[in-house]
Amino acid sequence: MKSRILLIFVLTFIFSSSFSQSNFRRWSVGINTGGTIDYMDFRYDKPRGYNFEGSKSFETNKGLAIGLSTDYYVTPYVSVGLYGSYGRLKNGTDDYRRKYISDYMTFEFKGTVVAGQFFRYDVDNWLLLFKNFYFSTGFGYITGKNNVGDYDPSKDFGPTEANGYKRSENPIGNRQHPGDFGKSSFGALTVPVEVGYHVNCFDDYDEIRHVISIGFKTNFSTTDNINGYSDNINAGFQNLFTDTYGTLSISYKYHFGSFGTYYKPIRSFF
Repeated sequence: MKSRILLIFVLTFIFSSSFSQSNFRRWSVGINTGGTIDYMDFRYDKPRGYNFEGSKSFETNKGLAIGLSTDYYVTPYVSVGLYGSYGRLKNGTDDYRRKYISDYMTFEFKGTVVAGQFFRYDVDNWLLLFKNFYFSTGFGYITGKNNVGDYDPSKDFGPTEANGYKRSENPIGNRQHPGDFGKSSFGALTVPVEVGYHVNCFDDYDEIRHVISIGFKTNFSTTDNINGYSDNINAGFQNLFTDTYGTLSISYKYHFGSFGTYYKPIRSFF
């Protein structure tokens, strides 16, 4: 009798444990595409009609980007991965006769945590709508070139101004004064920070197989040359931050490879 009770207990434990666990694939590959936005030091603050009036529109500081990725999943909601992308940044013409187009490549190593890692699954309720929000950060490297021309001192004219420079009529899209230390090529470390939302698509075995995501990433760089302009702050120019840009993108990932086991169900609500 005791052996039967013990056998029933063991079988019940095994059944309940297997019921509460889920399998997930350890690897994914993905592709993403979206738009870029410039968060750099272009200015549109001069009164209308003063010297030169910039042109700002919805398309002024928007570009395109495309990328590839591969991720390894520690759990269904915690992963680390390698990301590569190619894109274009642009802005201008601003009130100071500056404009640029910059083509870049980035390589990033990022960790991602999805909110589902911290949710309970014993009860389905509306809070589970939030379990697919994610946060991602890491480090990377950006390299590329812009189309900004060099400063031409032969275009200077008039008396010396308070900052020690003469007024200049350098061509639009060139560096506009000798205190601009910008360069036409760049390479620097970056810190990407991304937030977004996943939509998981399950296969017949209730395993995540396809994932569609929308996310917004901000890239903080350690260079001031992405846009080709780098004003000398010691000469009184407003240039307090290194170049930063954002990317709004949609991505698709395909999960494959060896299995991992998770201690709670993954498909609890959707």
